[in-house]
Amino acid sequence: MLKRVVITGIGGLCGLGTNAAAMWSEMRAGRSAIGPIDNPLLHDLKVKIGCEIKELPEHGIDRKQLVSMDRFSLLAVIAAREAMQQSGLATHADNTYRMGAVVGVGVCGFEAIEENYRAILIEKKNRAGIFTVPKVMPGAAAGQVSMNLGLRGPVFG
Repeated sequence: MLKRVVITGIGGLCGLGTNAAAMWSEMRAGRSAIGPIDNPLLHDLKVKIGCEIKELPEHGIDRKQLVSMDRFSLLAVIAAREAMQQSGLATHADNTYRMGAVVGVGVCGFEAIEENYRAILIEKKNRAGIFTVPKVMPGAAAGQVSMNLGLRGPVFG
C-alpha cells in the first residue's frame, strides 16, 4: 500500500518576519535579521548580537493554554496555523483522525528550563513548576499543534 504525504501550506516565523511570505520576501532581498539583542532578560549575556523574533503576531491563544506551553511550542502552533490556513483545509468530524502532526525539534523547552533553574537555584524555591515536563518534552510542540488544530491522527515530535 502506498502512503502519501501532501504538503499543502507552509508557515513560519523568525527574526525576518512573522509569517512565511514576509520571511521569503526578506530572504529574497538578501536581508539578515542578525542584530543587537533587544530582550532585556538577555542583557547579562556576553554575546550582544543575535536573531530575535522581536514581537509575535496576534495569535488569540487562550491564557489557560499558554501556561502549559513553552515558547518553542507557541511558535510551532503559530506557524502550523498559518500552514493550515494557507492549505485551505478544515477539520471536521469526517477527517480529524486522518490528519496528524509531525514537528521536527532539535532542542526544546529552554525557556521553561531557564525559569525553573532560576526558581530553584537562585530564588531558592523547593520545586519545579507543575507544567515543566509538558513544556520541555520533545513531543510538546507536535502535541500542542495537534490539540490546537483539532487533529486526532498520528502525532510525531
